[in-house]
Amino acid sequence: MSLEALSRQPVAVRRPAVSGQSDALDRLAPQLNRLLTFIRPGHARQQTPQPLPPPDKQVLRPHQNCVFCIQNLNRTHVPATLVKLDSAPDLVERVYRVLHDAISAGTLEPLARIKQEEVARQLAVSRQPVLQALRRLKDDGLVQDAPGRGLQVAPLDAALIASVYEVRGALDALAARLAALQQGALNPELLARGRKATRGRNVPAMIEADIAFHAAVYAASGNPLIERSAQLHWNHIRRAMGAVLQKSTLRESVWDEHEMIAQAIAAGDAAAAEHLMLAHDRRAAEHMTQQLAAAANPPPPPRRATGD
Repeated sequence: MSLEALSRQPVAVRRPAVSGQSDALDRLAPQLNRLLTFIRPGHARQQTPQPLPPPDKQVLRPHQNCVFCIQNLNRTHVPATLVKLDSAPDLVERVYRVLHDAISAGTLEPLARIKQEEVARQLAVSRQPVLQALRRLKDDGLVQDAPGRGLQVAPLDAALIASVYEVRGALDALAARLAALQQGALNPELLARGRKATRGRNVPAMIEADIAFHAAVYAASGNPLIERSAQLHWNHIRRAMGAVLQKSTLRESVWDEHEMIAQAIAAGDAAAAEHLMLAHDRRAAEHMTQQLAAAANPPPPPRRATGD
């Protein structure tokens, strides 16, 4: 129990059964009241106890079973002081989002060194929010310890992407089947947005349009746990898409597949929606892993011809 709670707790003393000792307890009451006043947290730093209130303000309040309580009527209430919250945007979240987007889009390439001072200078912030943002990115698996000291962008691992797509494929197929059972109609604007981004060769816009389509399927499923679980893996998928979509030949076919999935969901064909989504994710995984493996192991340059 805290000192504040203790000082507010009524002190009860049972009146003894032996006659003649009640006068001693009556004399003890002022000393107890003085002790309670002294140990109250608001007075803990004082070297001498506060003076006792006048006798007419010290009362003995009787209770049942011959119990009385000592009460100080001079207690004053001190209102709590709350610290005003800062209404400025969260710098850590803003720095995290900028670095996250740069890594996903490939602006910060795999194995690129990240210097806190340089990031803080470019973003016009102190080093503290940069440090906290980098810790979050490390937890996400997007940055790692660099040789010697410091941090660097984590490499793109084709095997990791394949594992991620196995989990994502199961979640996407479940979401498509549940959405079809509810005949959830997806917004046609999602498809138009994706095709527009593809024609414009805007890689960040293509990534966001793809994420928006799948998020709409998750929402149409009616199961909020699907989207929460899928969000754990999108960090790595965004990076792989950013690297592969730079020179991918499957941009238009991806949105053809999205359109067929949306039609199956709207028609309430759960089996077709599940099958189409599984096939879609399987093709995406194969294409991603092949492109990443080829980038990680480029063919050796051709030998120059030499004369006799």
